[in-house]
Amino acid sequence: MDDFSICFSDPMTIDMDLFSMWTNGHTRQEASKRFASLVPTSVTDIPFNLLQLEVAEQYTLFNYLERFLQSPPLLNSPITSSISPEQKESLLEHYYAFNKDVMREILGKKMSAKLRKDMEDVSEKTGVALHSCRRQFDNVKNILKTLEDVEDSLLNVLKNQFHFSEALVEKYYPLVFVFLERFEITKKKLNYLNFDDLMICADHILGRWTSGGEGTPQYKNADPDEIDRNFVQDLRDLRNTITEREFQDIHKGYMATRLEKKVTTLHFKKSVDSNFRSISRNLFQLGGSLTHSKDLRDFFIDCVEKLIELMKQLDWSRKEMELFLTMLLESWSDFNTNTTEYNYRQFVKQYDAIFSRYMEVMHKCLMQMYK
Repeated sequence: MDDFSICFSDPMTIDMDLFSMWTNGHTRQEASKRFASLVPTSVTDIPFNLLQLEVAEQYTLFNYLERFLQSPPLLNSPITSSISPEQKESLLEHYYAFNKDVMREILGKKMSAKLRKDMEDVSEKTGVALHSCRRQFDNVKNILKTLEDVEDSLLNVLKNQFHFSEALVEKYYPLVFVFLERFEITKKKLNYLNFDDLMICADHILGRWTSGGEGTPQYKNADPDEIDRNFVQDLRDLRNTITEREFQDIHKGYMATRLEKKVTTLHFKKSVDSNFRSISRNLFQLGGSLTHSKDLRDFFIDCVEKLIELMKQLDWSRKEMELFLTMLLESWSDFNTNTTEYNYRQFVKQYDAIFSRYMEVMHKCLMQMYK
């Protein structure tokens, strides 16, 4: 008979309240006080030093488990077999949770050793414990490094290498996209945009402009490292015609006709008439330049400097800006029925899907950024 060994061990007991305190960066002393407040009143006679001992033991366990959480496939090893699948998922949810204010501070920056040192400043600015700030920094850097090493899709990396739930995938997908494309979002003019503003816009871009992203749930098939090259080439061709003076004059006429049927101010109608060309030109020059990676990186600052600032100078309300963008999209179809220019009718028919695909994202992003 073959020899074999049997190992008996006590199951790991993990207090998720304490684990949450640990991931949030609370010291053992702070956690002991908070833990004491969570103890049921029926057992409040437990000496505080025993609670401190429990916290110390749990924190020691958490520090031991951290290497497993940093490389989640290790959670399938025999040594963690006593942890249930549900609790493993909960551990990952807590460990990879992030604070939006902390993430806003590091978005658009190189994940360098210097930035990690700057987490002290981030901690002071956001009020989030330094240990938690560094954990969040390390998690993002770990994902980016793993994505680079394994040369697989982001979706597969998040699910297979990090065992992320659907909820975590949805949170991290646009976040990683912003890092991969190196969007310029550190300029002072963009400080008014919060984390949600940036992620919502990134979601829209992922869902409509990336390869595999058109018309699909944002993260399912979209490749976050590849804007659809056929789409941006078509955008460039679209720009060349749509910014022609004759085309713009016809388009402006269709806009004016539609605006006459809307309840709006005379000031707004006049400003549309006077500024249609410059706004339309800036809008589609931005789209036509997306063939260059640098121009995609400048997407947010270009939206602000070339469109939002111009509309604010015209004293447009948010509602008026939305009306302009809506009428711009709807009046596009008027070329099919009103214009006598056969070439323009053919052009609009040929590029209708490209125009709509571009304007859908621009409409949503500009509305999100216009404050």
